[in-house]
Amino acid sequence: MLREIRLERIQQPLPRQVASFLNDAQIRIDHFHYIHRDQPLNGFVASDYQRVFFALQYLKQTDLLRGRYFCEWGSGLGVVAGLAALQGFLAYGIEVEPLLVQESDKLIRAHRLEVDVACGSFIPDGITPPELNHAEMSWVDLTASGGYPLLNMEPNDFDLFFIYPWPGEDSFVRELFDRTAAPGALLLVYLGADEMACWQKSS
Repeated sequence: MLREIRLERIQQPLPRQVASFLNDAQIRIDHFHYIHRDQPLNGFVASDYQRVFFALQYLKQTDLLRGRYFCEWGSGLGVVAGLAALQGFLAYGIEVEPLLVQESDKLIRAHRLEVDVACGSFIPDGITPPELNHAEMSWVDLTASGGYPLLNMEPNDFDLFFIYPWPGEDSFVRELFDRTAAPGALLLVYLGADEMACWQKSS
């Protein structure tokens, strides 16, 4: 079972290193969208990274986290994984689109961050995925191999997950988290329109 965690909103200036990282990330995201404007990648939409940064900061200030292992599901350019690394997490990402994995590697290297990103699915191998309305969510790849073996990790190794699900996918990711995460792990979700939510798997 999952219990919802109330997130306090932090409003303060971004640290200089974080602001520089996010500025560079936005430039790279805009450039990626421009060069792929004729064949855009389905599902690649940036979240509110400043809001996410402060949500991560808030969770670090609580006693909810079991440890420092972080995984970004559908990591895109690895921006949130990079933000987690900047806050001292042992950060990983899983992204199914090879082009995005290549770009995330460039961003992470440019800022000398310790982040590992695997090209694969955040759905682990060997499980039946939760029900998903695939007619509406046809961009979700349910056939790709799981990315965890490439990280030498398992879902239950992580203490905190992050994802930006599309509308209609939030129940899918909550159920997947409930099935695969370790007791006590947290799932941080950006819901769009400056809204975030967090759930913890019961111990």
